[in-house]
Amino acid sequence: LEFRRVLFRSVQVCGTNNAALDQPASASSVESASYPAANAFDGDPRTRWSSQFSDPQWVGVDLGSVQNIARVRLDWETAYSQSYRIQLSANNSTWADAYATTNGIGGINDLAVPGSARYVRLYSTQRATSWGNSLYEFEVYPALSPLLSITRAVTNVVVSWPVTTANWALQATPALASTTQWSAVTNVPAVVGSQNTVTNPTGAGARFYRLRQSGM
Repeated sequence: LEFRRVLFRSVQVCGTNNAALDQPASASSVESASYPAANAFDGDPRTRWSSQFSDPQWVGVDLGSVQNIARVRLDWETAYSQSYRIQLSANNSTWADAYATTNGIGGINDLAVPGSARYVRLYSTQRATSWGNSLYEFEVYPALSPLLSITRAVTNVVVSWPVTTANWALQATPALASTTQWSAVTNVPAVVGSQNTVTNPTGAGARFYRLRQSGM
């Protein structure tokens, strides 16, 4: 029998599609050509990325566009990291920590990592073994699309969505068709409780509304 350790850290509602699957990958180093960074993002539990036997090391992925992220899942080989961070970036040069630990346990780490980014990387500062860092899989799951609420109040339309939703813009159009042109609603949202709220006159020409994620 084989036992794997699984770490769950907090809870974050997310989609079920791995946004990192088969996306362009890079790493600070590889143990050999047999263990490239791409192996951590290929969806195959038989392949793995492995770094050189030194600290620090990192491995990351380009999601292709800015996305709202909810969760990261790491599947470590025996060579795992004791101290590491999950970092997010919009430009692949300026990084922000979204998760950090100094007590890594290896196995499978299922982590709530809320944020918005195009680039996601694991940055390890201390190995737990004398080997390098090695991952079978590094998965990134996006946040579910936010719920858009639309109500009518006398001569106005009131549109609202959660304030915790990052990088989503409100757009409107007067009609739906195959060539529909959506335009940004320029009204500055007012925060009411936990909701962004925009009030538009019904005669403003907008009949349909949507939220569009920046960079998409």
